[in-house]
Amino acid sequence: MKKLLWGIARAGWLLSYGLLAIALHRAWPWAVLAGLLGIFALLASYGRWGWPASMSFLMMLALAGGAAMLRSWEALLGVLCGLVAWDVELFARRLEPFETLSRAIVSVHLKRLGLIVLISGLLGAVALNMELSLSFGWALFVAVSFLIGFLLLLRQAL
Repeated sequence: MKKLLWGIARAGWLLSYGLLAIALHRAWPWAVLAGLLGIFALLASYGRWGWPASMSFLMMLALAGGAAMLRSWEALLGVLCGLVAWDVELFARRLEPFETLSRAIVSVHLKRLGLIVLISGLLGAVALNMELSLSFGWALFVAVSFLIGFLLLLRQAL
C-alpha cells in the first residue's frame, strides 16, 4: 500500500507540473520553470522531510495562478493533480512509521480525496465557463479569505 501511495504522489507531481507547462507553452520561460519545478518536486518526494511537498504545492499554485489567466483546462487539471499529489504524499509520510497498514484506512482516505477532487473539478469547470467582473474590494476580500483558509489548512496538516 505504501508503494501505491508514493506512486500516486509522484505521478501527481509529474502530471501537475507537466500540465502547467503545457498550459504555459506560449510563455516558454514559465513552461521551462514548471518543468524544472516538477523535477524538483519528484526528487524532493524521495527525501525525509515533508515540507518540500508543501513548498512544491505553493509553487504549483503560483504557476497555476498565471496559467489561470489563460483560462485553460490544462491549468485546472494541473491544480487537481497537484492537490492529489500533495495530499497523498503527506498522508504517506504520516503512515511511514507503521509496519502494517489497513486497506480500509487507505481506501477511506482515497475515497474522500476523490470526492473532493470531483467537487473541485466541477466547480473549476463552472468557473472556466463563466465570466465575472469584480471590483477591487471584492477581489481583495476573496484573496485575503483564500490566504486565511490556506493558512488554516497548512496549520491543520502540520
